[in-house]
Amino acid sequence: MARGVMRASDGGRLDVVAISAIGGSLPEAGDEGLSSSRPIFNDYRNRGMTIALDRHTMTACLADMTFDQTVRSGRPFAGFPAGRDVVMRCWVAIALPPLLAVTLGLSGCPTTIPSPFVRTVAITLANPAGSAPSLTQSFVADLTLFPDASSMNWEFGDGSQVRGISPANGQRITHDYRDNGNFTVKVYVFNRQAMLGQGELAITVKGPNHAPTASFAASPGAGPRTFSFDASASSDSDGSIASFSWDFGDFSGIGSGQAVEHTYLSSGSFTVTLTVTDDQGATGRTTRIVTANIPPTADFTFQSAGAEAPDLLNVSFDGSASSDSDGSIASFSWDFGDSTPAGSGATPQHTYGIQGIYDVTLTVTDNFGATATKMQSLNLKGTLPFISGITPSNGVVDTTVSISDLAGGNFVAGATVRLTRSGQTDINATGVNVVTDSKITCSFDLTGAQLGDWNVIVRNPDLHEATLTAGFRVVTPDRVRLTTNKGDIVLQMDAAHAPGTVTNFLRYVDASKFDDIVFHRVPKNPSQVVFVIQAGAFKSLGAGANPRLEEVEGFDSINGEPHNGLSNVRGTIAMALRGQDVNSASNQWYINTIDNTNLDNGPPPFTVFGKVIEGLSVVDAIAAVATANNVPVMTLQGPATFNDVPVDDVTIIMARRE
Repeated sequence: MARGVMRASDGGRLDVVAISAIGGSLPEAGDEGLSSSRPIFNDYRNRGMTIALDRHTMTACLADMTFDQTVRSGRPFAGFPAGRDVVMRCWVAIALPPLLAVTLGLSGCPTTIPSPFVRTVAITLANPAGSAPSLTQSFVADLTLFPDASSMNWEFGDGSQVRGISPANGQRITHDYRDNGNFTVKVYVFNRQAMLGQGELAITVKGPNHAPTASFAASPGAGPRTFSFDASASSDSDGSIASFSWDFGDFSGIGSGQAVEHTYLSSGSFTVTLTVTDDQGATGRTTRIVTANIPPTADFTFQSAGAEAPDLLNVSFDGSASSDSDGSIASFSWDFGDSTPAGSGATPQHTYGIQGIYDVTLTVTDNFGATATKMQSLNLKGTLPFISGITPSNGVVDTTVSISDLAGGNFVAGATVRLTRSGQTDINATGVNVVTDSKITCSFDLTGAQLGDWNVIVRNPDLHEATLTAGFRVVTPDRVRLTTNKGDIVLQMDAAHAPGTVTNFLRYVDASKFDDIVFHRVPKNPSQVVFVIQAGAFKSLGAGANPRLEEVEGFDSINGEPHNGLSNVRGTIAMALRGQDVNSASNQWYINTIDNTNLDNGPPPFTVFGKVIEGLSVVDAIAAVATANNVPVMTLQGPATFNDVPVDDVTIIMARRE
């Protein structure tokens, strides 16, 4: 920066008198031939020097004049009185053309110094008069003072720009904004050597207004018939919501605010209307029906037909003590606690299958849909002994089986336990231990016992007995009967060749995991011959259901036992695998309907662990059923489709040790 003293010549030219440095260096006058008689514009124009008036040395000068004139390329600056000294400051601004901008206030001293010191280009909006709000904006640059302009740059304030456009095309320009907002538009004007001027204009863009979206949630409030309404989910895509108006549907007046609470004076269904208004006056509206109601009260009594079974198990229930203070009870629903279908009506009767303690629940619904429940425990144990189950429920012939839980009630110390079967000698339990009045442990020696179902009997010392009919089954160590809706199939396990696989299969049988399972695949080989029937892991959801089948969870997978001397020939049973993993068998298995010795080696090799000894004709009947492809199923991994699925379900009703 430099300070200089200049004098207006007789011709009105502003000549250099002296220049001194201010906070920086200035080239020596001799470097450019600087003298007091030569215009400063000629001497420093190639260095891009800009000169602006800082202050006037005269105490009173040009009090009645204001200058705003630019001189370029050494043109004389006219208007200063001859012989008057003026103190100047000079800034070197590379890449700017030499300009002189002078502004004098009423006192003759400068009021502003432009920055940068270039001519300002005026920008005006040129949108059509009376046009609707729009994201499209038009601008005009005033190029009156720039007759030699050759190009222009526009910046629209939203990251978009146009560069190097000719004045013919760029003096008036249109731009499409993507969003509403405040933007600063800038224009730059150039000739072929340098920038001549620049300008900017701050604008606010608002496109066509979009109506707001009204939305609200309703939730029960703190008191009876009171609701809390929350409209915070309402929105306005191009502005903000200015107001919320609530009509609660009960002629109580209009509410306001984003979140409100309202109490209805009577019960009933009411249509609540929310109207939102945005910052430009557009509105959005939505409605929701709420039911104001005082919930009912549930209550009931019960009475058994007798003190002991079987009369004890016949129970009458009465829910007429239930009430509704502002309406009426519309329905009664009863859960009797024994996994039977729900009951209905105010005074149902129910017969239980066995003595025990049951949690009974009554649910009442009023005329407005509100509900109430009540649960009571029902003690139907009586005083006589009863049996509800036995674990394990089977034992292998010619072995001794330990019973870990003979469950029931009213057992008394000194009770005895035995197995009975028509035409057979009773099998008396040994080591009987009445652990509690509801649990007994004992053992049975099954040496020479007849295969099949046996009754379990507990006798108390007072000679009262309890019987669990066909509650225990004497079985072979390695035989299973599959009872299907096509007939029975008896399987002989081969634990000698596949001990781990047989143990796994019997584990599913003993846990009733194969009950209600369907044969889900009946596939054909390349010769179009059904070669296996496959089951173990899917239950049917019914004809026409989507998905049709649903996979059930199995136990952990087991290690395969292939190459064990058994082959995949007709009538044998083998474990199915997942992919190529020989150790992925779990609950899926198949029965070979033809010889499939290629499956012995795979890859992967499949483990054979038994064979059909009865019911091979049933196997053939299953193989002959009609099948369908692309059947929707739900696997444990998610939705899928299966081919070769029987059109009509082939179901394993029950799988039991034989």
